Amino acid sequence: MKTRTVLMTSLSMVVTAGALTACSLLKDEGKPMATKDCTRPGLCEVDVVVNGCSPTTNEKIVVDKSGGAVEIRWNAPAGYAFTEQGIRFEGSSPVIDPKPGLQERGARWMVVDRPNGQKSIAKYRIQVRSTSGTVCTGPDPLIANE
Repeated sequence: MKTRTVLMTSLSMVVTAGALTACSLLKDEGKPMATKDCTRPGLCEVDVVVNGCSPTTNEKIVVDKSGGAVEIRWNAPAGYAFTEQGIRFEGSSPVIDPKPGLQERGARWMVVDRPNGQKSIAKYRIQVRSTSGTVCTGPDPLIANE
């Protein structure tokens, strides 16, 4: 009887641990990834992921405010392409040049960040279209010149 109780208790603990692990994996799904370091002048590539119908990327892209120009290029995931509204900024920024924008039939989107020595934040949103035609719009990550 004692062996059965110990066995049942052990089994219960294994099931509980498995459930907690599964919940923590689900809880993290769809959250933005870690900060992207774009502090060196030149090209900085940022991969977009789509969870459900929510495209996202790094929560914060960091550019050195006293550095040289950084070309920020977002890459659409397989099965998706940026729409004509792919990366849209809230308002205008004195350091973000939104050109050239859409590239390679929507596979990429690029802007140029030209730091001016001042701290600045540029919020944007991401919009992609799946190969089935569904348009997905994501959260507002940001670019920070620090």
